[in-house]
Amino acid sequence: MGDTADEDLYPLGGMKMLAALALVLLACPRLPPPDGCEPFAYACRSGQPHICSGTRRWTPIGDTACPVPTHVCAMLDSGLAACVRTLGGDAP
Repeated sequence: MGDTADEDLYPLGGMKMLAALALVLLACPRLPPPDGCEPFAYACRSGQPHICSGTRRWTPIGDTACPVPTHVCAMLDSGLAACVRTLGGDAP
């Protein structure tokens, strides 16, 4: 035992710091493995425009896929992916 109360509490303080660090690490999001895409590239995936993040993961643009049958996801000449209106008979 130490000569002061602070020295006696140090091991307890160290355990609190270790517990806090463990909680922080558990709270970190678990990201899927990288897809290997080129950052800031666009693509249509499952009928929805996506962009490749800086961490090389495909990220959806918007909350939902393109509204079928009036729209489809398409690659534009500019290289962007977007929902575009269809020309078929199902479009109002």
